[in-house]
Amino acid sequence: CLEDRGGRVQFSWKTELSTSPKMIKQNGSGNSKEHALSIASPPLRVDDRVYVCTNGGVVSAVDAGNGKIAWAVQYDSIVTSFISPNYSSSASFVSKYTAGNPLLWTNGGLVVLPADAKGAYCYSPADGQQRWYASSPMGKGLFLTGIDSGRVAVSSPKMLQILDARTGKELYRNDSLDLSPARPVNTDAGLLLSVSGGICRLTMTKTSTGEMRYSSRIMRMMGAESRVGTLAASGGQLVAANANGVSVYCGYAKAYSQLAGRLKTLLGRPKWEALYRRGLLSFGADRLAQAE
Repeated sequence: CLEDRGGRVQFSWKTELSTSPKMIKQNGSGNSKEHALSIASPPLRVDDRVYVCTNGGVVSAVDAGNGKIAWAVQYDSIVTSFISPNYSSSASFVSKYTAGNPLLWTNGGLVVLPADAKGAYCYSPADGQQRWYASSPMGKGLFLTGIDSGRVAVSSPKMLQILDARTGKELYRNDSLDLSPARPVNTDAGLLLSVSGGICRLTMTKTSTGEMRYSSRIMRMMGAESRVGTLAASGGQLVAANANGVSVYCGYAKAYSQLAGRLKTLLGRPKWEALYRRGLLSFGADRLAQAE
């Protein structure tokens, strides 16, 4: 734990919790650190505890004031399993896993999906008892996203699941989406996921009988083989990051207003092009009355 004390960063406390991957041998050339070093999750602080999922295959809760360990459990991890002495650590190992997922505080407990695990775990925040485990058929490359206090999403390039945070029960599943290996984002408009050629929006509405209805729709934004990448939302705008850089997309109202403003100053072909773009924008957003 680091503290800013008058402009100087100092150690407040340090725990001996397992955070160091095991040493391995590479073709007899000596010991080196396991590349699983990259799969830890960012810590989560709730009240007087800090919850962590380390790169040593451990989920734990520590006292935020002094670093004393409240509880610690191991999950089934490649870091805590046997690795052959002939195992070669390489970039191919790292590519099998995503970056560490965030830890989620839900009505069901602490939900974690370690980057090297084959599914999501839910632990009791009080004592670390496992409440449920939901395996994924994909087994790797999984992203965990919070929907609300009672639901979480697990996604991979070939699958999207919505799980009940209290029981781990699968509420929704879609295996037909061509998802990108990128982190989605939950917004007021629904869960947004990067797909080939655009963004998939998953909306969740409650029926008159109280049941939850899930509906997915692809919003085309670019060429068929293009992908927007990892998503985040900020100030009503969508931020996307991929190998080409970072892009910012504004909401429908702002985009429509900008195009409407341009139409007042354009003539000839540029005006017709702007009208065409405004029509596509409105049609893609289901605002058919404004697509004329």
